This record gives sequence, structure tokens and C-alpha cells, in this order.
Amino acid sequence: MYNFKEIIKITSQIESDKTAICREWVNAQTASEVFKRTGLDKKKFETLFAPRIINYFLDVANDKEEIGNCPVIGVMLAVFHKLNLQIDDVFLICVALKNILNKRAVTSSNEILFDEINYIFDNNLKGVIQEYIQIHYPTLRPRAKVHTIKHEDFYTNKISAESFLEMEMIDSDLIDDLNDFEKDFDALISATEGITAELIDEIQKLLNLYMSVLHQIIDFKELYSHVIYFKTILSQINVDNITDKQAKKYNEIINSILSDLITWKNEIFITKSAKDIHYLDDSIFSSIKQMEMISGNYNQEENEMELF
Repeated sequence: MYNFKEIIKITSQIESDKTAICREWVNAQTASEVFKRTGLDKKKFETLFAPRIINYFLDVANDKEEIGNCPVIGVMLAVFHKLNLQIDDVFLICVALKNILNKRAVTSSNEILFDEINYIFDNNLKGVIQEYIQIHYPTLRPRAKVHTIKHEDFYTNKISAESFLEMEMIDSDLIDDLNDFEKDFDALISATEGITAELIDEIQKLLNLYMSVLHQIIDFKELYSHVIYFKTILSQINVDNITDKQAKKYNEIINSILSDLITWKNEIFITKSAKDIHYLDDSIFSSIKQMEMISGNYNQEENEMELF
């Protein structure tokens, strides 16, 4: 059983700060944009849903609730469905609270607290996404030829690229578009030093193409969520206000993530050589977590400067 000892230590502090956390959550840039774009009532969300979700988070940490059993999620997702929120909108709203709580871990340099917060949110978000897919995308095309999976693949929960592509029909034009864009992107990144707004814009375009592929395949819903979050972190980078050290670290991690995504695409859809279609998921997620930590430290410094 997972021990959330660091969250337990700050439970009373979160309880006393709950109203402020709820307000910060709905006013976070990514969440606020979703409210504005979709017509979701910010004030009602702040008063009806936000406090109950924070209560649920604390109850999980204090062993009063189980992950995936949030009592308000069903009603909240029904409201989202009525307003036609897309899966990435749901993701951005949920991650906004995760980011706010993670600031506390970053501020205190508490890596264990950071991991505990991520564990609860990541595992609960998995269930939220699964439930919303059932509610909002009921006609999602079911898999075909499931019987063709080899027994050893089934029992080890691993599916090779060849077996996977026997079950899923992928639009080959999307893969061709990815290949073409990557050629131009390689030339740009080779000619660019450091982090620039132009480079981030081109990375976002490349990620949009990857999302077009991932969005078609339910097997990659978690990777799809990771890419959305990666895009969110990129959009928050202020290229005019980061140190050379931060820029260098950003470059290393961005290159690592993009390299993994390109390898993922090639070994699944081009060479079909991957023995496990999810073998790069952990590597990509780990790199995004590093981006999250750097971004958290950067945002902390920026907020402190704004106080003066």
C-alpha cells in the first residue's frame, strides 16, 4: 500500500488554504482558458466541485478513500459532457490543480511530496479519462481481430507493433505528414541555438501532428495525455526570462522527449520492430516530469519577483 506520509504532514495546511487553492485553480492560465472557451462556469466550479475534489485528494492520502472513487467526478464529467468539453480540456483542468499542489513540493524541495502528489493525480486522472471516454465518445470504434493477439502477449500485457497494427487501422497519411514535417524540423533545430519562441512554436506544431495519431488510438490515451501536458509546459516557458542553465536543461529534455517520440513512431508504424508498443512510455513520462520540475522552479522564482 502506498504511504502518503508527506501529504499527511501538510493536510491541515491544505485544509486551511483550501479556499485560496480553489481560487488559484480556476484562475490558472490553462484552466481559465478552458472556462472561457467552453462556457464552463468558473464560479460554480470553484464553489461546487473544486473543494470536494481537494477533500477527496486529502481523503485518499489519509486512507479514507480509494483512488478512482471521487464522489463528485460523475456529476462533474456529466457537466463537462453537456458543454462538449474535449478530453484535452478535462486533462488541462485536472492538471492545473496538480501543478498548484506541486508548487508546495518544489518550494520545500520535497521530492517525496512531489512523487506522492503525482501518484494520486496520475492514477486518478487515468480513471477520469477512461470514464470520460465512455461518456463523451460512446461510438469510439472498437478493436478488430482481438483474437489474433498471441497468448504470451496477452498474459504479459505486451503487444508487439505487428500484432497491434493487425488490430488497428491507422491513417497512413498522418504518418506521412509526420515524416515530412520532421525533415523540416530537423533543419530548424540544427540551425537554432538555445530556446526561441519560433522553435517552441514549431515543436508545438510537431506535437499536434503526434496528437492527431495518438487521438485515434485508445491504447495510447496515457501517452496522449503526456503529450498534452508537455505542450502545456512548453507554452508556459518565457524565452526572454530564463537563465542559460535553464535553457540548456530545457534543450536536453526537449530533445530527449522528441527523440523518444520519433523512435516510437518509427518502430511502431515504419519498421514495425517494437516488441512492446509501450516500451518508451516510461521514458517519455520521466522526461516530462523533469520538465515539470524545472518549470516549477522557474515559476516559483517568477512569482517571487512579482512581489517586489
